Parts: sequence; C-alpha cells; structure tokens
Amino acid sequence: MKARFTTVDVRATVSDIRDRVLGLRVQNVYDVNNKTYMLKFTKPGLKVMVIIESGIRIHSTEHVIEKNVIPSQFNVKLRKHLGSRRMTGIRQLGFDRIVDMEFAVAEGPEAEGSYHLISEFYASGNIILTNHKYEILSLIRPVKISDDTIMDVGRVYDISKVVNLEQVSKDQLIENLNNAGSKETLKKCLSRLPCYGGGLAEHVILEAGLNPNLRVASEIDTSQESPSIYMLLQAFEKVYNDLVILGEKPGKGYLVLKKNKDEPKDDEKDSEYIATEFHPLLLNQIKEKPDSVIKETETFQLAVDEYFGKLDSVKTIHKAKQKENIVKKKLESMKMEQQNRIERLNNQQLEYLKKAELVAANVEYVDQVLLLIRSALAAEIDWDELEELVKQQREEGNPVAKNICGMKLNTNKVTLELFDPDSSEGAKVKIDIDLDLSVFSNVQSYYDLQKSTLSKLERTKAAEDMAFKKAKKKIMGKNNQKLGDVNLDLLLKVGRKPMWFEAFSWFISSDGYLVIGGRDMQQNELLVRKYLKQNDIYVHADTHGATSVVVVNHKSNTDIPISTLIQAGYMAICHSKAWESKIITSAYWVTASQVSKHANTGEYLTTGSFMVRGKKNYLPPSSLVYGFGVLFKVERMDDENNNDENKDAIQVNQFGSQNPEDFEKLREKYNLDLVEQKEELESSKLPSFISIKNKNNIKTENDLDLETLSISEKPNKNLLGKQRKEVKKGKISTESQSVNISKQDVSISETDNSEKHLTEENESKNHSYQNMTYEQYKKIKDKEKNQKANQELNNKTKKPKASGKGKKKQGTGATTGKTQGGHKGGAQNYNTQKTNQQTDGPELDFSVTEESNIVKNEVTEVLSNLIINPDINSPNQILRFAIPVCAPYNALTSYKYKVKLTPGDFKKGKSTKLAKNLFVYSANKQLDVITKKGTKSDSEKEQNAIANAQLELRLLKSLNDNDMVAVMLSGVKVSAPNLEMVKQADKSKKKAAKQAKKSS
Repeated sequence: MKARFTTVDVRATVSDIRDRVLGLRVQNVYDVNNKTYMLKFTKPGLKVMVIIESGIRIHSTEHVIEKNVIPSQFNVKLRKHLGSRRMTGIRQLGFDRIVDMEFAVAEGPEAEGSYHLISEFYASGNIILTNHKYEILSLIRPVKISDDTIMDVGRVYDISKVVNLEQVSKDQLIENLNNAGSKETLKKCLSRLPCYGGGLAEHVILEAGLNPNLRVASEIDTSQESPSIYMLLQAFEKVYNDLVILGEKPGKGYLVLKKNKDEPKDDEKDSEYIATEFHPLLLNQIKEKPDSVIKETETFQLAVDEYFGKLDSVKTIHKAKQKENIVKKKLESMKMEQQNRIERLNNQQLEYLKKAELVAANVEYVDQVLLLIRSALAAEIDWDELEELVKQQREEGNPVAKNICGMKLNTNKVTLELFDPDSSEGAKVKIDIDLDLSVFSNVQSYYDLQKSTLSKLERTKAAEDMAFKKAKKKIMGKNNQKLGDVNLDLLLKVGRKPMWFEAFSWFISSDGYLVIGGRDMQQNELLVRKYLKQNDIYVHADTHGATSVVVVNHKSNTDIPISTLIQAGYMAICHSKAWESKIITSAYWVTASQVSKHANTGEYLTTGSFMVRGKKNYLPPSSLVYGFGVLFKVERMDDENNNDENKDAIQVNQFGSQNPEDFEKLREKYNLDLVEQKEELESSKLPSFISIKNKNNIKTENDLDLETLSISEKPNKNLLGKQRKEVKKGKISTESQSVNISKQDVSISETDNSEKHLTEENESKNHSYQNMTYEQYKKIKDKEKNQKANQELNNKTKKPKASGKGKKKQGTGATTGKTQGGHKGGAQNYNTQKTNQQTDGPELDFSVTEESNIVKNEVTEVLSNLIINPDINSPNQILRFAIPVCAPYNALTSYKYKVKLTPGDFKKGKSTKLAKNLFVYSANKQLDVITKKGTKSDSEKEQNAIANAQLELRLLKSLNDNDMVAVMLSGVKVSAPNLEMVKQADKSKKKAAKQAKKSS
C-alpha cells in the first residue's frame, strides 16, 4: 500500500488547497500526535480542515480526527504566530516534496509580521515555522545536514537549492541512455532524470508505446533519428504539460482498488475492495493491472482523504486484532492453568491412595522399622550417627534397613522405599512414615489426605466453569471488548462529525420532528433565512431574550402535531429571561408565510428581528421545566435496514406518533376552553392550537357562515371547565351577549386600529431618554398616556364592546425584536395591510428549493439513525455515539437517560457533570444486573447483552464535556431518581482523593 506523498502528489494537493483555502483565516491549530497537526481555516459559512503529517501527507479532510487535549509546545508556537492570520499563498518549492504556506501581512510577504509554514515530505519529514526572512522560529526536530550545517531555531531555511520542473531535451535524453549500464532497463535509466523518477518514468515509457523492461544497451536505438527517441520525447512533452496544468488548477483524483483477500470469494458482488494507491494522474501502468479497479473522484483531495481514512481504519482493525489475540491467549492460558490444577489434584489423591495401600500391604516391615528407629532414639544416639548407622546396615544388606532411604528426624519422620506390585517396571514408591504414629495410624493419615484431596478435586471441577466465567469477565472488564468484535477503545477514538443543526439549540420532539432555535441574534437571522421554509412553523414568545424557534416539517404531506408546537413553545420560553426571572408566560406559533423582514412603517429591523403579519396562535402557558438527556446514534445491520418497518416506522417507535384523539386529550390537559381572548383567533374564535387544516375542517363540519360569525362578549368566569364545554355543545344556556359582525367590518377595524397604534408607537420610540431631566421625561410619559386613552376611546366608538378587548390586544402588537427580544432578536407583530417600500434587507424566501429538499432528506436520514432507548438485547443495533441534548422535559419522557431541569443556581459545568455521573451510575447498575444473569447462563444472547451494555456505558463515559456544556441551560437545578446517592458517591471519591494526596 502507498504510504506517503510523491512529488506529483504534492503538486496536485497544493493546487487543491490553494483553490479551497486561499484567503481563509487560521481559527485554530490542533495536534493529533507529535508528527501530525491540523489547521482549521474558516470564513463566514465555510470551514476547512487541513491535516499535515510530517513526511507523509498534506491535504484537506472531511473526517473528524481525535485531537490531543493538551497542545504540544510546537502547537502552542503555531497558535501564537498563525492564529487569526489569513493564508495568502501556498506553493511547492520547485518540483520537490516541500510545501510553503504563506501568511503575509497587508504590506506583503517580505514585510515584518509575515510567516511561512514549511512542510517536508521526504525521509522522516519536518514541519518548520519561519518569519518573513525564513529564519526558523520553531520546528518539530532539528536536522544535521552536514558537519557544518544544521537546521535548527535561529538558522535560515535555504529555499534556493530546490529542483525546478523542466522539459527533457533530446540531447539530455540521449546522453542519459548512453550512460546506462549493460544490463540496465529503460525504466531504471529514465528514472534518473530530474523530476521524472519513480512511477513517472514508467508512465512516460508506456505513453511512448515501449516496454519498460527493455535493456537500453542492446534493445534501444540511441541515435539522433531513432523512432524510440522521438516517441520518448513526445511522451515527455505530454507528461510535462500535464504536470504544468496540475500545478495551476485542481484536477481529478484516482484510487486503485484491489479485492480484499479477507472477504469471501463465493459471491464476488459482496466482496469489498480496498484502496491500495492514490494518484492525481491516471498513470498508464495502473490502467493495465487486471486485478485492480480504478475509482475516479471529483478532486484529488477527496481521493487522498478517502484513502487515508480507510488506511487508518485498517490500522485500527489490525490493532484490534492484536489486542483480541492477547485476550484469547490470556483466556487460553487461564483455562490451561485450571486444567493443570485439576490434573495435579487428581494425581495427588491417587498418590495418597497408593501410599496408604502400600503401607497397609507392608504392615510388619513398617512396624519393624518403627521399632528400630524408636529404640535408637530412646538410646539417645546422635542423629548423624544414627543416619550413618542406618546407611551402613543398608549396605550390609540388613532386611530392616534395606528400604530406609532417608531420615527426616527434624519432622520426626523416616522415608521408606516400598515396591509397587502394580507397576510394570517394578518401580518403588517413597513414603514418609510418622514415628509418632502406629502403622495403621500412618495408613489412616494417608487415607485422610486422599479423601480431602478428592473432595478438593470435586469442588474444583464443579467450580471450573464458574471460575472460567469469572476470569473471562475480569479480562473482558479490563479490555472492555467482546471476542470477535472490533476493539471498542479504538472505535471510540474516531471523532463524531457534528450534525449541521448542532450549531443551534435543538431537540427532537416526542412526535419525531426536529426543533431548532437560535442561540443569538446572528443565529436567529441565519435560522429563519436559510432553514425556515414552506410547511415549517415559526415559534416565538413576547418575552425578553426569547429565541426564534423553527419546527422543521420533514414530512411535507402532514401537519405538525400540537404536542410538538407546545414543546417548541417551551423552548422559546426557557431560552429567554423568563427562565432566570421564573416567569410563566405563553409562546405563540405562526406559519412561515407570516414571517417577514419588511417593516410596514419603514422601521429598521435589526439582525435577528422579524415581522409577524396576521394572527399569533398562542400556546398554553409554559411551565419552566426543561430536561437534559442522551440520544444514541446507531448503525443498523442490513437485515434491519431492509425490513419493511424501516426509517419511518423506527421514528414512530422511538418518538411516538400523532393520534386523532391527541387534540382532545390536550384540550382536557391544558383546559384549552379557558384560553384568554388574546389566545383566540380574531375572526373565527377557534383555538390557536388547531392547525390550519383542522381549522378548515371544523368550519366545514359545523357549516359556519364565512361572512358572519357569532362572537361571545365575555366568558362566564363562574362556570367550571366542564360546564363551559357543555355550553359550547349547547347543553347549558348562558346569558352571554352575542353580536354578529361581518367579516369586512372586522378587517376594517383591524386596519384602523393597527395604523393608529403603529403611528403612536413610532412616535414614542423616536424619543430619546438619554440626557433628559426628570420633568422632560414625565411630560413625555404623560403625553403617551393621553394618546393611549384617546386610542381606547376611538376603539370603543368604532367597534362593538363585545370584541373590544380581544381587538385591542391583537391590534396593538408587541414588539419583541427590539424592546422585548433582547440580544436574541425575535419577531415583531403588526396586523396591518399597509405597505411601505423602505426595508432593511431582502425579503425572506420560503419557497421549497432543491437545497431545502436536501436538508429535509438529511433530517429524515439523521432521525432514522437516532434512538432514545437502546435495546441491549438487539443484535442488529450497533451503537456508535452518544449525543447530549437539552429539551423540554415532556419531550424526554421516553428517554432512557434523562434528568429534569428547573430554574436554580447550578452553572453549566456542574450540572453537566452531575447529569453525566448519574447516567454512568444508571448504566453501571444495568450492567451489574445483566452480568449476574449472564453468569447463570452462557447463552449467546446474554453475552451480546453484556457486550452491548458495556458499550453503552463506555459511550456515556466518552461524552465530551464541551459538547454537553454547549447544549445545557445555565442557572438550573438538577432533579432525578438516585441523584443524592450519586452526589454522596462523588463526595466520597473527592474525600478519598484528598486523603490519598495527603498521604503521598
């Protein structure tokens, strides 16, 4: 496999990087290891990551690579000098494997303050930071070039000794061929030409129609008129032109794929191909390989990124297999040790039995030996003399002493060698006889030893399986992997590429809809302009700092459920100052067509502020209860993907579905019949929570008159909610006064009222309260009060009393974009038909485009791969990543891991740490329960469950603190079951750590 860049590769990648990165600023620099660094280039709406591996490669990448938490010293130097600087140039030094990235100031690259980042891709490589004079400021490794020259900090980097790309002349070619050796091939000879080494020489020869293996001395005509010389010169000229074009503009990339030998050969269609080479030019030699497939990519960068991405995965799998082999060896060694122990116990009990039988068979002889030794000891003979005496008697053939082979008088024992009649070779067995015991007591002692050993053997055999399982669990616990699976440690190191909507505040509703909110006024502007489209819903609130919320309707043929709108309203309220102030208020929703960037009165709309025309559909008051949970991204097996109940069915199972009875349940839950008049639609008095489609259906079913509507003057506050429902059904009559108002009259009164309000509101906004005395301020306030009183008087004379309150509230229209929206911007509501051409920017476009369809298809795809309650018993769901999410608590009802958030004083870091500890505690508890079941049953299902639970636990532990803090609300109180237990455990850990620190 190709391991590093060639000169041609460097030329191609410089063109690609120049095309993509030139003019972008360095936002940050990361180090992957001591040889690999990543530069993050950005500009508004674009981010490019360039990876530089010393001596190996340089290219832009779309892969997310894990970075070191603590930057290296060289990285700190790069951040200091290159941070926020614009890349003004990039070039290949000559035609060598050296890249010079230029970061110049406005005065030019030769002015002070300009820097160069030089990367070398030959030998061991190097990355060097220099100033505008090419004086080295920092580098990865000092290099001794010669006895007198060393490349180190403070020295000048010499860029003059590079080789430039030149066209091969006829004389140069003939001279090179004439200098070839007698057995030298044409390929080897031409590779000595400058700039045409390696694969280029073979490519030129094949382009000329010659054989690269021809011997130059005997098979090549080197005369001036030789056809071979002419064809070679033509080929060199063509390749030279290709290289010149390659250095000027980006070209295509080519991957050489070979069939993976590890794949099954039965079905060629299912066999996977692995990339073995990458090239910026389609070389002739790779075309002729019969066992290879050429894959063409749009750019060379894509080919290189794909190649090294797969190469890293191959290395990962290789390391995983190595670790798996280590685990297998440990298990085999442990099992062998267990078997050896059983074998030793068995041999030992047989040995005790044999000794007991031999002593019992030689009772008289053993009794004589005991008598002889005891007599000698009673005569107080010295032990050494006794041993010498026994040895002398054995040599003389004494029948009693002939089988005494040793004396262990310190333990009061004597060793005898007794003949074993059962042995075919006539072997003798050494037996220790206790001098304090009789012969039969010695026999009994051996029987007792045999019995205890046999009992131990039986216990060991009975516990063998259990001991193996425990040892296996211990080894697996250390390695956290299942045999046959890819190493989880290495998989978890692969970073997760954030989804596009993670740049905003977001969550997935209980009905499976993506809800997005802006984090500041710039995000509000971007969110509405780019992502709010037809069929989507805009949600906002008339409170300070409320965010703009967009409910993305990826199912264009269906209406967004009421429960999703209510949850979106919770988001708008909880991401506002109402959270800090603990104020319960209502949000509202409107369709995309009602949101505008045109102010009818010519008023300037700031960034993130919008106009809302027409009716605000108010939602129930939002309780200040939010939640923090974890989603899991999964990879589904083929049999699950091909199942009929695929993406849409999965979403329904995970997030719920819309039931026709949902509206009635919500009506009862939130007591929608008691909604105030400002929360009713002006003309129809239908509840705001009903979608437009449902509203039309209700009109049709009840045969409402489109021209005349009966409007209740004021609801009877003494009636209960149940009684009001009966009133609406006609079961109870009330004394409420009704009047008939034509649709035209309502429209006129709305317009008049709105115009008066807008005029008065703009007059009041033009006053500046700065540098004003108290008397002046009081006069202005009195004037505003008089204007308001006159307006109310005019409204009473123009409109019926019954609808005055509702009309006034709707007509006055709160301004959330400037006075209430705070720093987040928001929406302004003017219910008027008047048009003014003075605007602050282009009008919003909500039309469905190809780009918006791609976005919604992507949302559908993303939602199909997210789960909220992973099933550890499912073999078809492979968990890949854990994703933190902050959402209304009623949207987290079905989540496996969640905590409740209410207004409090916890900062983001403390609350996320507490939530993570709780999730890990719950996952550990689950793992313990499953492991206990697994010890009783060794079935594959139980082992899969244990492996999945381990992976789930590790994913929770791998949750990035920065990702969690980014989505968490500030100023919260965390509530959840077992929370106090987790807090106490955390305190105990801290206490133990402090004690350990003191003791050390």
